[in-house]
Amino acid sequence: MGYTCVPFNEEGESYGSNFKRWRHLHWHIRLQQQQAELLMMSQRIQAGAGFL
Repeated sequence: MGYTCVPFNEEGESYGSNFKRWRHLHWHIRLQQQQAELLMMSQRIQAGAGFL
């Protein structure tokens, strides 16, 4: 079985596990932003190369 993000349970969990989950989510969002920036940069480079 692979790693899955478990939703918060009703009673609430320890601060530590919530923090780890939040950090994992935050890292995932940052990774997506970096990929989007790299894509934009590569598109700009391709557009710039078209002018040469």
